[in-house]
Amino acid sequence: MSVTVPNKVTRVVLLQLTCVLATVAACIGLNALIRSIQQQDSITSKATPPMRIEVDVSQITNVGIVATVGNILIGLTAFFAFVVTFFNIGKFHLWANKTLRLQAYLLAFLSVWVIACMIPFMIFYYNDHATISAYIGDNKLADSLVASIASRSGHSTEYRGMWFLRLLAIFPWLSVASALITVPFLLKASKAVTSGDSDSSSSKEAVVTAEKAQA
Repeated sequence: MSVTVPNKVTRVVLLQLTCVLATVAACIGLNALIRSIQQQDSITSKATPPMRIEVDVSQITNVGIVATVGNILIGLTAFFAFVVTFFNIGKFHLWANKTLRLQAYLLAFLSVWVIACMIPFMIFYYNDHATISAYIGDNKLADSLVASIASRSGHSTEYRGMWFLRLLAIFPWLSVASALITVPFLLKASKAVTSGDSDSSSSKEAVVTAEKAQA
């Protein structure tokens, strides 16, 4: 007996949307990392020997990288689920039905992963800034001198003033929202498959029992 898996069109649309949003968020994260490195190089290049400048953005960079990895994994998971759902023929049909619950759990887990990273990211984004220090030998220079060097570079040290971080503060939430909306539809479809398999097994057992009784 064939099992009718509900909400196929809805699942295809949501999985495709999740894949696209997660991919965009991951690209924005990678772009933010590149832009951050370029900005740090621009600031440190203003120092003339024997002065050296150190820029510390490790806190927001670390959580941003982990959030980006989470979005990459969300995108890959959604893409796999989209492929096996859209091309629901042959072996794809078996993969689509057997992995529904796994798809849901993976998307839920990865969404929690990204949320756990984005919360501290947002705290750093709204309240923190890049820490810039200048040294000559082991002697730290005055903060006023460091501030003037940073201003000459033309870059803001406030995270809120960095447009590439502003994008990173938005798109991961969109990918997470799309993934979490998709999860209930996957679980509903999985429940339908499990219920259908149980009914099919019961029917087969009834047929076997009837045949034995007739014999």
